[in-house]
Amino acid sequence: MKTLLLILGKETNEFAKGNYNQSLFAIAVETLKAHYNILTTIVEEGYDVPEEIAKFKQADAVIFQYPVYWFMMPSTLKRYLDNVYAYGEFFAFSGGEYGSGGLMKGKKFMLSTTWNAPIEVFNNQNKYLCLIFN
Repeated sequence: MKTLLLILGKETNEFAKGNYNQSLFAIAVETLKAHYNILTTIVEEGYDVPEEIAKFKQADAVIFQYPVYWFMMPSTLKRYLDNVYAYGEFFAFSGGEYGSGGLMKGKKFMLSTTWNAPIEVFNNQNKYLCLIFN
């Protein structure tokens, strides 16, 4: 049986409780557990770096569930990646072409993100960025 690692990278704050991402994460775990061995991490509940590295090594695929804030992932998820993606475990300098030193070969990754924006924003290529930068 293949192993999936599901990572919930939501942040709970006053303006956004993270309920939608929490629900999507829970549905994914429930749906996928019939066909896969499931490992999970809920970043804001804390984590142990060596344990997380071991989870990545076990996983055939990794699914990240998180909201996008101002075109970026939440700061707690960014901190998680900075802490867990350790030199010698995830990457090394290979002396080859830039970006060729990855050590987690053969893994698949999926980003499942929420944006809290109406469909019309995504269907207008000019308006979306203009609302932010003009």
